[in-house]
Amino acid sequence: MVDVERAREFAIRARGQMREGNNRVAIVLLARAFHALEHAAGLDPWNPDTLYHWAVENLHTEAERHCARFILGVWNQDDVDELDAENDGRLGRFDALRAVSAWDHAHRAAFAVWTLDPWWP
Repeated sequence: MVDVERAREFAIRARGQMREGNNRVAIVLLARAFHALEHAAGLDPWNPDTLYHWAVENLHTEAERHCARFILGVWNQDDVDELDAENDGRLGRFDALRAVSAWDHAHRAAFAVWTLDPWWP
């Protein structure tokens, strides 16, 4: 069973790192709040291009892909739009309503923590 408390804890820790100015640490913690991305390439060290390509090649469900779309969009929506355009829209744009309807409780919990006090690097 997926741990909702773990997802919340990672998302809260991410916010704390962002407030301290540790953008890369913050985005990696936020990504790891989503169990679909826990072991994703591009997290250590943080590399959004690597994460994008890993997601396109390794994430097979829409729920999983929404996780990558969200994290990449928080990091820099313009960059992910450009990267996606260069790759024939293989990942697509984040849609919160579709994501929430597809996600399990843990993914929704991580997203909910972020939405209570959203931040961007």
